[in-house]
Amino acid sequence: MARNLGDYPRNIYDLAHPQWQMWFSTLCDKFRTNTPHISLIDTTTQTIAVANTPQIITFNTELVNINMTQSTTTNPGRITALEEGWYSVRYSTQLHSTNANKTLDIWARVDGVDVANTNTKNKVQNANDEKRTNAMFVVYMRSGQYFELWMSGDDTVLHIDATAAGVGPTRPLTPSIMFMLDKIW
Repeated sequence: MARNLGDYPRNIYDLAHPQWQMWFSTLCDKFRTNTPHISLIDTTTQTIAVANTPQIITFNTELVNINMTQSTTTNPGRITALEEGWYSVRYSTQLHSTNANKTLDIWARVDGVDVANTNTKNKVQNANDEKRTNAMFVVYMRSGQYFELWMSGDDTVLHIDATAAGVGPTRPLTPSIMFMLDKIW
């Protein structure tokens, strides 16, 4: 028997295809539990200190932290897993260079060792261009292992750029990096 629209409140869940309903229910169940998850940003500009030399990307603001270890003051780029498993990594940076044709690489390390196939090569074509870079991959970590993002650029004019909140129109700050790490299995 078909339901009449007046029989119940109409919301996005009710309107969704059954597969989307299943996905949404699974997602909600995940966040009702203590599944490890962390979401971090950095509100400062991080400049390449020395060309062609790896340096860690740091975070100064923790948005969400469920069953992970991270400090925005001591080792602010290090996230420690408290549970063994597969983790989904997602990040987005705001890349900027004052010179043209400059390249920045960003990759993952677990316990100080480069993780295979995680490097992203990002090139700024024109001087003073900004480029949003994004990446997503999975890594396996044992309990107690730590995760870090590292970067290296071919010039010190490269940086991941934080932009202050704006007016006309009013808009929020743009973090230099937005980062999420979720246990998926």
